[in-house]
Amino acid sequence: GSIKLERSFLLFFISSSFLVSMTSLGHLLSKLLPISEWNFYVLAIGIISGFSLMAIFTTAFPERLLHSALLSAIYPSISALSLHFLGLSEILPLSLAITAVSITLSALLIKYLDSPLRTFGISGFEFVYHFLEHGESGSNGMEEILKRIGEDVTVPVTVLSFWNSDEIIGALVIPSVHPGPFGEIGGGNLPKIISSSFPFPVLVAHGTCNHDFNPVSRDEIGKIISAVDRAIKNSERFSLASQPVRIQEGSVKMLAQRFGDSVLMTVTTSPETMEDIELGAGIAVCYAAKSKGYREASLIDAHNCGEPYSKDIMPGDRRVLQMLASAERAGEMLKNAEMHRLKVGFGFHPKIGERNEGFGDDGIKAMVVETGGIRTAYVVIDGNNMVRGLRERILESLPVECAEIMTTDNHVVNLKGGEIFVGSKGEASRIIDACVKAVEDAMSNMRDAEVSMKTEFVENIRVFGPGKSSILSAIGSATLSAGKGLAIYALISAISLSLLAFLLL
Repeated sequence: GSIKLERSFLLFFISSSFLVSMTSLGHLLSKLLPISEWNFYVLAIGIISGFSLMAIFTTAFPERLLHSALLSAIYPSISALSLHFLGLSEILPLSLAITAVSITLSALLIKYLDSPLRTFGISGFEFVYHFLEHGESGSNGMEEILKRIGEDVTVPVTVLSFWNSDEIIGALVIPSVHPGPFGEIGGGNLPKIISSSFPFPVLVAHGTCNHDFNPVSRDEIGKIISAVDRAIKNSERFSLASQPVRIQEGSVKMLAQRFGDSVLMTVTTSPETMEDIELGAGIAVCYAAKSKGYREASLIDAHNCGEPYSKDIMPGDRRVLQMLASAERAGEMLKNAEMHRLKVGFGFHPKIGERNEGFGDDGIKAMVVETGGIRTAYVVIDGNNMVRGLRERILESLPVECAEIMTTDNHVVNLKGGEIFVGSKGEASRIIDACVKAVEDAMSNMRDAEVSMKTEFVENIRVFGPGKSSILSAIGSATLSAGKGLAIYALISAISLSLLAFLLL
């Protein structure tokens, strides 16, 4: 790697400013105290050398630590020559000694912070370097790192498709692959990539999975698209659907609707916050519904009420038990429900904000299904979760009898850091109005339809792997905490060296 020109100028500016400030401080204090103003110059050079080593190693990522050390030695070498030409050669050995110790402390700190991720065969600083490169230029170098730590798995993807004669009207896709980790890396922007691969309207909902199932590269998304294509080609169509039912078990709220011989379920805990539903838990909920006699069952994580640092819903969580009970009740209720011919319409509203405001590229989409005079709207907002209470406000505004509001959990919005939820920036009224317009758009083009639900399995898709996201997160947090302590220790050591300089000069 090579350090970019703008980073070089920034490093030079910071170093020079620090050197001038320290030298000026030394000059002032030398008027008041019996110390040499050059003490501070020597100290500044030592600190700059250590800082330069860390900055160059992190942002340029040379293949060898020695390379970084040589680059970071340029500034102190020039300073040493300055001391010589200024006639201060007597303090040159001490200056070089302090610089050497500072660089050594920084090198040890780098090695310590870099070592935890070595258990996965990757370098922490390599990770940081490629993260910066992706943010600045869209480089996908980080995907090469993720490929090394990833695992091949098999996951389901369910497609609910609607047809008029032999013409497909549109589809709802529910992949059990997570749209992360961030930016355009891996599964980032997965909803847009999938939907733009087909010439008809496609809503991409959030299946039940967490960050362990982030694709390691964008190339893996092609396997999901192929599975969606197979599901559409192998569709078995039905002309009847039920009206929806709403079920609540504890904090779990489920909307379920039967399509032919299959059942679609969406689940939320709003206004209680929720995060990702673990894949195994989601599959168990689907089988609880299928046990009532259905060929297919699929569960959507509505992902519509979040707050920072919420925990995933894992097996053993009370909410999983409530979902299982809800699925069984839904399956039983819909088994004997009256079936009706159906109409469907798809609507779209372009995104109303930028990624750094929480809005993904796929905008706001709506699918409205009419059965027996009851219109049900499935609204999908491309974004990462939703602020508390916004779901309820949108539901109250929609011109239909029944609805659910969902987000894709798209982590393309998270590149600049933090969890930017839909509604966390800007006015909620704009989001509500856009959802209403998307639903009205769908209602304006309702057509008689047949429906098919088909699940295909995506084999050998490379993802983070079970448990990897938690381990990486834990290592990152522990390394950061330890790094802060060690950085303070290094600073104290540098100050001690300066005191030594005061005594010796």
